[in-house]
Amino acid sequence: MRIESFSYNDHSWKLDNLNLQELNLLVGRNASGKSRTLSAIDLLVDIISQKRELTGGGSWKLRFRTSIGEALDYSVATKSSGQITREVLVLNGKHLLDRKSSESKVFSRITDQFEEFFPPENQLVLHVRRDIRAFPEFERLIEWATNSYGFRFGTISPLNALANSGYDFINPVDDLMSMFRYLSPERKAVLLSTLNQLGYNVTSIKPIEKYNNRFLEVVEDGLSKPIPHTGLSQGMFRVIALLTYFSYLIHVKKPQLLIIDDLGEGLDYSRAVKLGKFIFDACRDETIQLIATSNDNFLMDAIPIEHWNVLRRNGTEITALNEKNSPELFNNFSFTGLSNFDFFSSDYIDSNL
Repeated sequence: MRIESFSYNDHSWKLDNLNLQELNLLVGRNASGKSRTLSAIDLLVDIISQKRELTGGGSWKLRFRTSIGEALDYSVATKSSGQITREVLVLNGKHLLDRKSSESKVFSRITDQFEEFFPPENQLVLHVRRDIRAFPEFERLIEWATNSYGFRFGTISPLNALANSGYDFINPVDDLMSMFRYLSPERKAVLLSTLNQLGYNVTSIKPIEKYNNRFLEVVEDGLSKPIPHTGLSQGMFRVIALLTYFSYLIHVKKPQLLIIDDLGEGLDYSRAVKLGKFIFDACRDETIQLIATSNDNFLMDAIPIEHWNVLRRNGTEITALNEKNSPELFNNFSFTGLSNFDFFSSDYIDSNL
């Protein structure tokens, strides 16, 4: 199941109807809402998977497309106190859940009729009425949230504590050392091969525990001594961390959604392009929905603009331009002879809107 459209608003920020496909790159100037969009999606993921409480207030509206082509619409609105004021679930136009504050009606697959009940004001109906036979669509949403993960590429560094459960993953699973240990010898060999294709001449990586210290030991071709991960360049460590995490997710967790913030940040041209293409191609092959953000001109030139959403901010309102809602703008760009990055950085958009 993948997100087809996403809307969110709170007291200070509003994003309306962001169209998404299987592979997505969100671009925009600084402070245009890229990272905040991912955070809004992640917040709902955490709420549905019960990793975070309902606080702060806001409203979400999503349309999902299931693997068999069904349209599943889910929306929820909360007050800053955590009280749920609205919760709605619709499958192909048919209401399955309709909640207003503490009054709710849900459609049961067992009885084939609506049932009225009164849930706690700070708990989702998804959680208080779980029944895989009576309400299978609830389980689809919970399964989607449970299998959604993320990675903040632009903020990690080799000096982060690997054992920290927060470790800059949007949805942390195990720490990086544990994930690397979990990979089979075959998967580790593929990871090393990928690193070499990206231009890092690494011959081995080993997790080491010594004197109560835990670190990754990296051996580079041509160097006489191994290097602890704390001695790696920031870019190299980010790539190793992302590839390890990505391999772990694919072969252990079976993700439905992967979010990557600031993909390619801090890498040179060749590595940013190769890493971006690798992640996009791998997500396509594994049928994982990918939502990545970037301002990296190297990466933007490598990812076709049909996968783009260009975010633009006017005060508290964020709008997104994409091939679906602005087909003429996107189609005509191919005749300009400009690079993909020019689509974003030049006056092309403003002069053609």
